Amino acid sequence: MASPDTQVYNTVPDVSHYPECSPFDMDPPLYNLVPAPLDSMLHDTPELLANVLAVAERTNTNLFCTMYGTNPLNIADPNFYLTWYPWVDYSAPPPLPEVALSENFRVLEQLNPKGNSPLFLVELDDQKMLLKVFPDRDALQDEDTDDDDDDSWGRDKSKPDPRALFRRECEAYAHLLHFGICKRGVVPNCYGRTTLSTGHISKLMALSVVSDTVRALPNEELPPKGILIEYLANAERLSHRNITPEIAQAALRALNVVHTGNVLHGDVHQRNILLLPDKRVVWIDFDCSCCVSSRRLMRQDFVRELRDAWSYFYERLVSFANLKY
Repeated sequence: MASPDTQVYNTVPDVSHYPECSPFDMDPPLYNLVPAPLDSMLHDTPELLANVLAVAERTNTNLFCTMYGTNPLNIADPNFYLTWYPWVDYSAPPPLPEVALSENFRVLEQLNPKGNSPLFLVELDDQKMLLKVFPDRDALQDEDTDDDDDDSWGRDKSKPDPRALFRRECEAYAHLLHFGICKRGVVPNCYGRTTLSTGHISKLMALSVVSDTVRALPNEELPPKGILIEYLANAERLSHRNITPEIAQAALRALNVVHTGNVLHGDVHQRNILLLPDKRVVWIDFDCSCCVSSRRLMRQDFVRELRDAWSYFYERLVSFANLKY
């Protein structure tokens, strides 16, 4: 067996066959896709960590950001961005099924006081699930869509169109269901799309605390749309406080699996990644996604998203975690 010093590596991912062919399965392996464990942190003094943390708090710059080395998915060859690699075996899935939501469902709470789309925890036939609601209209310029996350990575400040958000999320889950990605546990299961009745809206409005978007639903010209999604109990958002190199690797591999469903997530950010008690990583919120069915996506777009995720996890979250906030 070769020693680490003589290990042979690939240095360029196979763009022409991604995502069908995973870079995690390359032989020889892709250099630094799975960074080697670091023992250097064991020798960092408290004084060094305190000074690096002070710089980070003062400048929002992490001096440890390069500690995991070069991003293996950076490709300098300009032809990488120009060459068209066809989607040979792709065929579009059927639309996301439409389901009739019973009037007997219970609304337990609104989970997001802010955000692009109101999200409710509901109960139907003793099963808890999520109901994500989309007004059937254009965006309102005075609509409060921001959340309380002060991390601006990947943030699109423009006002979203609820119709576009609904369409994109439905298309994504249609792909994720059809290609078996939901069954693999890296995304929630989806039970279908629905149209809310006045009775449904009344139940949402009966909550003691709801967002302005929800309060406006009775006055909308068209009935709102909804998507029913699996509820993952005791999940927490990924952050520098709970991430480890192993969890970063699990999140990167999970995104690779999402890509095999012909879905580009479109919003790589900790707010869209859940960590379960068993350390399973789940990607959520596909309202910024794009699918191969749009005919706009190149294979390079998927490689770029995986590249950006590698940088986000290792150069930002994990390296900040090493500062021991």
